[in-house]
Amino acid sequence: MGGSLREYRPGCWLLRIDLGRDALSGRRIQASRTVRGTRRQAQEALDEFKVETRTRRAVPSSMTLAELADRWLETPTRSGRKRTSISVYNTRKRFDRYVKPTLGNRSIGDLRSSDITLLLDAMTIRHGLSPATAGRVRSEIRTMLGWAWRRDLVAENVALKADVPSVPPRKLASLTCEQLVAHLEIAAIEDPDLELTMMIAASLGLRRSEIVALRWSHIDFNRGLLHIREGIVKAPGSDYETTPTKTGPHGFADFPLHPGLLERLRARREAFRSRLTDLGEVDIADGYLFSSDPSGQSPLHPDTVTTAFRKHCQRHPELPRIGSQILRKYAASDLFGEGEDQVIAAAILRDTPETTARHYRAVNQERARQAVIGIFERIETHRDALDTRTSFTR
Repeated sequence: MGGSLREYRPGCWLLRIDLGRDALSGRRIQASRTVRGTRRQAQEALDEFKVETRTRRAVPSSMTLAELADRWLETPTRSGRKRTSISVYNTRKRFDRYVKPTLGNRSIGDLRSSDITLLLDAMTIRHGLSPATAGRVRSEIRTMLGWAWRRDLVAENVALKADVPSVPPRKLASLTCEQLVAHLEIAAIEDPDLELTMMIAASLGLRRSEIVALRWSHIDFNRGLLHIREGIVKAPGSDYETTPTKTGPHGFADFPLHPGLLERLRARREAFRSRLTDLGEVDIADGYLFSSDPSGQSPLHPDTVTTAFRKHCQRHPELPRIGSQILRKYAASDLFGEGEDQVIAAAILRDTPETTARHYRAVNQERARQAVIGIFERIETHRDALDTRTSFTR
């Protein structure tokens, strides 16, 4: 931290300290102070001024919260990846709807934690904003201000102290194998593509974005391997975007395929090649496994998969609801039932053990509910045995 002193009249000194440059305008920022005394006393005052300034709050930036949101959305993620179009779209939609009308024009240096708390209170109490959405809005503001704080644009991240309504825990249902098979049997007749989607999601734990991104080149039929490297997202107003998996390179995987599933995929590939021959497009070597395009050159919209699950469940309300996320959780639940630990399941799902543990708790709760039946049966068994012994004694 540079500093200087200048005697502008006898016994009066002007102290200046260089605080760097404003991140937006590039203009130099300085702090100044006047003192009286000798040159030695002025130098001591300058040294104290430097120490005081280091511990004092940073000079607040004139940047507004809306400007900060724009700049933050243009920066890469902490892993260095470009933000996906769907991530930018969802964040901007929430910010423009809930935050911008009230706090968008406020300087980030003047924001207080109470401003954010009162905004979330008003949105949840008066306008029915769900606690989960309120928490997500606070989390995004906190991340933006954290980015600004690390660049000395604000003195502190005030969103850390903002209060947000607690989110009631959702009941996690554990899908049983019998219930899954019931869905598969029905889908095999009504919608074979949906049935294959169910099998891939339930047996490999793939995400929706990873399923729609599957290409024939991702399958090594000779070695029986499925390579997971990509996901596909689609934001309103933008084209399909092929991205790394949700967790980046950490989500890459090479899964061995069961011979039964491999055979089904091989038959599907032969049907794909026959269709290309009929279309006169034999020069096309690759395509998507799931596509509305006969030549398989365009992926399904991710929402198409969700819509197919919803319509299937509407046709069969007697069965528990399922979707790509529930089937992904089933993979973790099945592994747990076979004695695998959370670390193994998290590695297969390419998630953190903490995330996978939530699914395990649902499985344990279901087991606990079923266990009470065993208690009754054991009591009755002992009673029957006692009655038999008593009758024999008589």
